[in-house]
Amino acid sequence: MHQEIAKRTGLAIMKKELYRLHYGNRKIGNDVTKFWLDGPLKISPQEQAQFIYKLATKQLPIDKTIQSEVANMLLIKQTANIKIYAKSGLANINGERTGWYVGWVENADGKIKTFALNVAISDDKAVSKRESLTLQCLAKLKII
Repeated sequence: MHQEIAKRTGLAIMKKELYRLHYGNRKIGNDVTKFWLDGPLKISPQEQAQFIYKLATKQLPIDKTIQSEVANMLLIKQTANIKIYAKSGLANINGERTGWYVGWVENADGKIKTFALNVAISDDKAVSKRESLTLQCLAKLKII
């Protein structure tokens, strides 16, 4: 689905938007359908957490309604005390697979803590552990 949307958006617009959003190294290359999977786009966990914070607090240069709609799509858990928003990802750069799990926790007072897990994926079992590993870390840090 993401690749089809990228194809419809086109290379020129995608490049322009990555620059406008200051996303990672902003490099796409010539294949608009895979630049985030196995292409030249790179972003550090710190940059990812900063970007996610801007989304969580609706500070991106995008209509606030759209940012709210994206946040609603990312909501994975809600209790009386917290809301957890997250998105997984998987990249394959030069044969090395990297798993991502990024998002934020919003507490009852509205305070936001972002997170970005970036982990080497050695086998298919490790892919499914991104969420549980992240939630374990957040619990140990007493964020959730």
